[in-house]
Amino acid sequence: MKKQIEALEQGKANFAAKVSDLRASIEQKREEKAKSDSLYRKMLLEDSSGTKPHSTTELSKVKQRSEALELEIQVDSDRLKVLESGEHETLLKFLPDIEKAYSQEVAKENAAIQKIEEEARALRAQLTIKIKEANAHYKRAYELLMDLNNVYHKMDIPKKDLRNPGVPSGPTLKQVSGSMYMNGDRCVIPTETELNNAYILGQLPEWVQHYEKTGQLVTDEEARKRGVKTEDRRSWTLSNLIGR
Repeated sequence: MKKQIEALEQGKANFAAKVSDLRASIEQKREEKAKSDSLYRKMLLEDSSGTKPHSTTELSKVKQRSEALELEIQVDSDRLKVLESGEHETLLKFLPDIEKAYSQEVAKENAAIQKIEEEARALRAQLTIKIKEANAHYKRAYELLMDLNNVYHKMDIPKKDLRNPGVPSGPTLKQVSGSMYMNGDRCVIPTETELNNAYILGQLPEWVQHYEKTGQLVTDEEARKRGVKTEDRRSWTLSNLIGR
């Protein structure tokens, strides 16, 4: 689309140059006409006063030149008016090519995004499969707890609570953060906000920035201690988005 926009800008520049040339021509002819009118009056005064006689041919030549310039000024002014009134229509001719290029390029970007989303879904599947690996350890912990409770039962000792097998009751989806219990930097899934910030703003949490560079898993606080800067997610504008 850049090529098509450049063609439009060149068209605008060419149009502006034509307008500028016409205006310059009109101004130059007005100045010449003013001189011609002044000369004509001067010659008439000289001739009538007898200080310097001028023939009818000489006077007619100057007057005709002045009248010719008046006509040329009028014609150029008409040309300028038509040219300026037709600017929008002239430039609109570039629009179909720009819109076609836009559609083609956006289609490519959309295809790339769809491919990335398919890859992200594959990673989601891999994440779920990876979490499933913990199931064997979770079951084994329960089996160990049942075995321990059987021993306790035989020894007439109170059994342990089955709700606490000694391992997490599920994957880490939330964590304590101040007075909140929420999805955070130690959890195994990204938040909706993190995904939207990554997609729309190209921004990552501090710990993810650190992992991207080093492959090391740390918390946001640890990442900041290691020099990772917090990206400003308070607001954004269209100009921020496209880097202009």
